[in-house]
Amino acid sequence: MPPPWNPMFSPVLGPANALFLGRDDLVLLVIDPAKVGPAIKYEGAPGSQQFPHIYGPLNLDAVVAVMALPRGRDGTFTFTVAATS
Repeated sequence: MPPPWNPMFSPVLGPANALFLGRDDLVLLVIDPAKVGPAIKYEGAPGSQQFPHIYGPLNLDAVVAVMALPRGRDGTFTFTVAATS
């Protein structure tokens, strides 16, 4: 399982806080792109960060880890050790 904090997970925090703030049932799926069946498309607004999207069912063998997406004391999602959920 990946460590509690990994810089590659930082792009997850912006969308999670913008779209799912207040939820306490989210998990982070760590996937192996080489094993994903459907095509992975990187999309985003022009000039902004691109995010991977999969349009179709994600095959379970591509999931290499499932991690809790903890919230910090202020309720925002975070990967710091100060997370309390």
